[in-house]
Amino acid sequence: MAKGFASTTDMAEKKITFSEITKRLRASVVLPMHRFATPLDEFMRLIGQQFVIDQRSERMLKISRDTLPGTPTVIILDGV
Repeated sequence: MAKGFASTTDMAEKKITFSEITKRLRASVVLPMHRFATPLDEFMRLIGQQFVIDQRSERMLKISRDTLPGTPTVIILDGV
């Protein structure tokens, strides 16, 4: 997702992090998939104050508008 907003170089120069972008989007659900710039633990620490962290043992997620969480949630699937 972050790649659509800025390249890694742009993000470093402007000091914009993925967690800041996520907060600005006001997403209901965030699914981290690639951790090139920010380790997962650091990402969870940075974003955990505004998002619920839901770590799951499953590798798949089935979600619909009816099952969206009521509060902004980061869902971390097994293997991430």
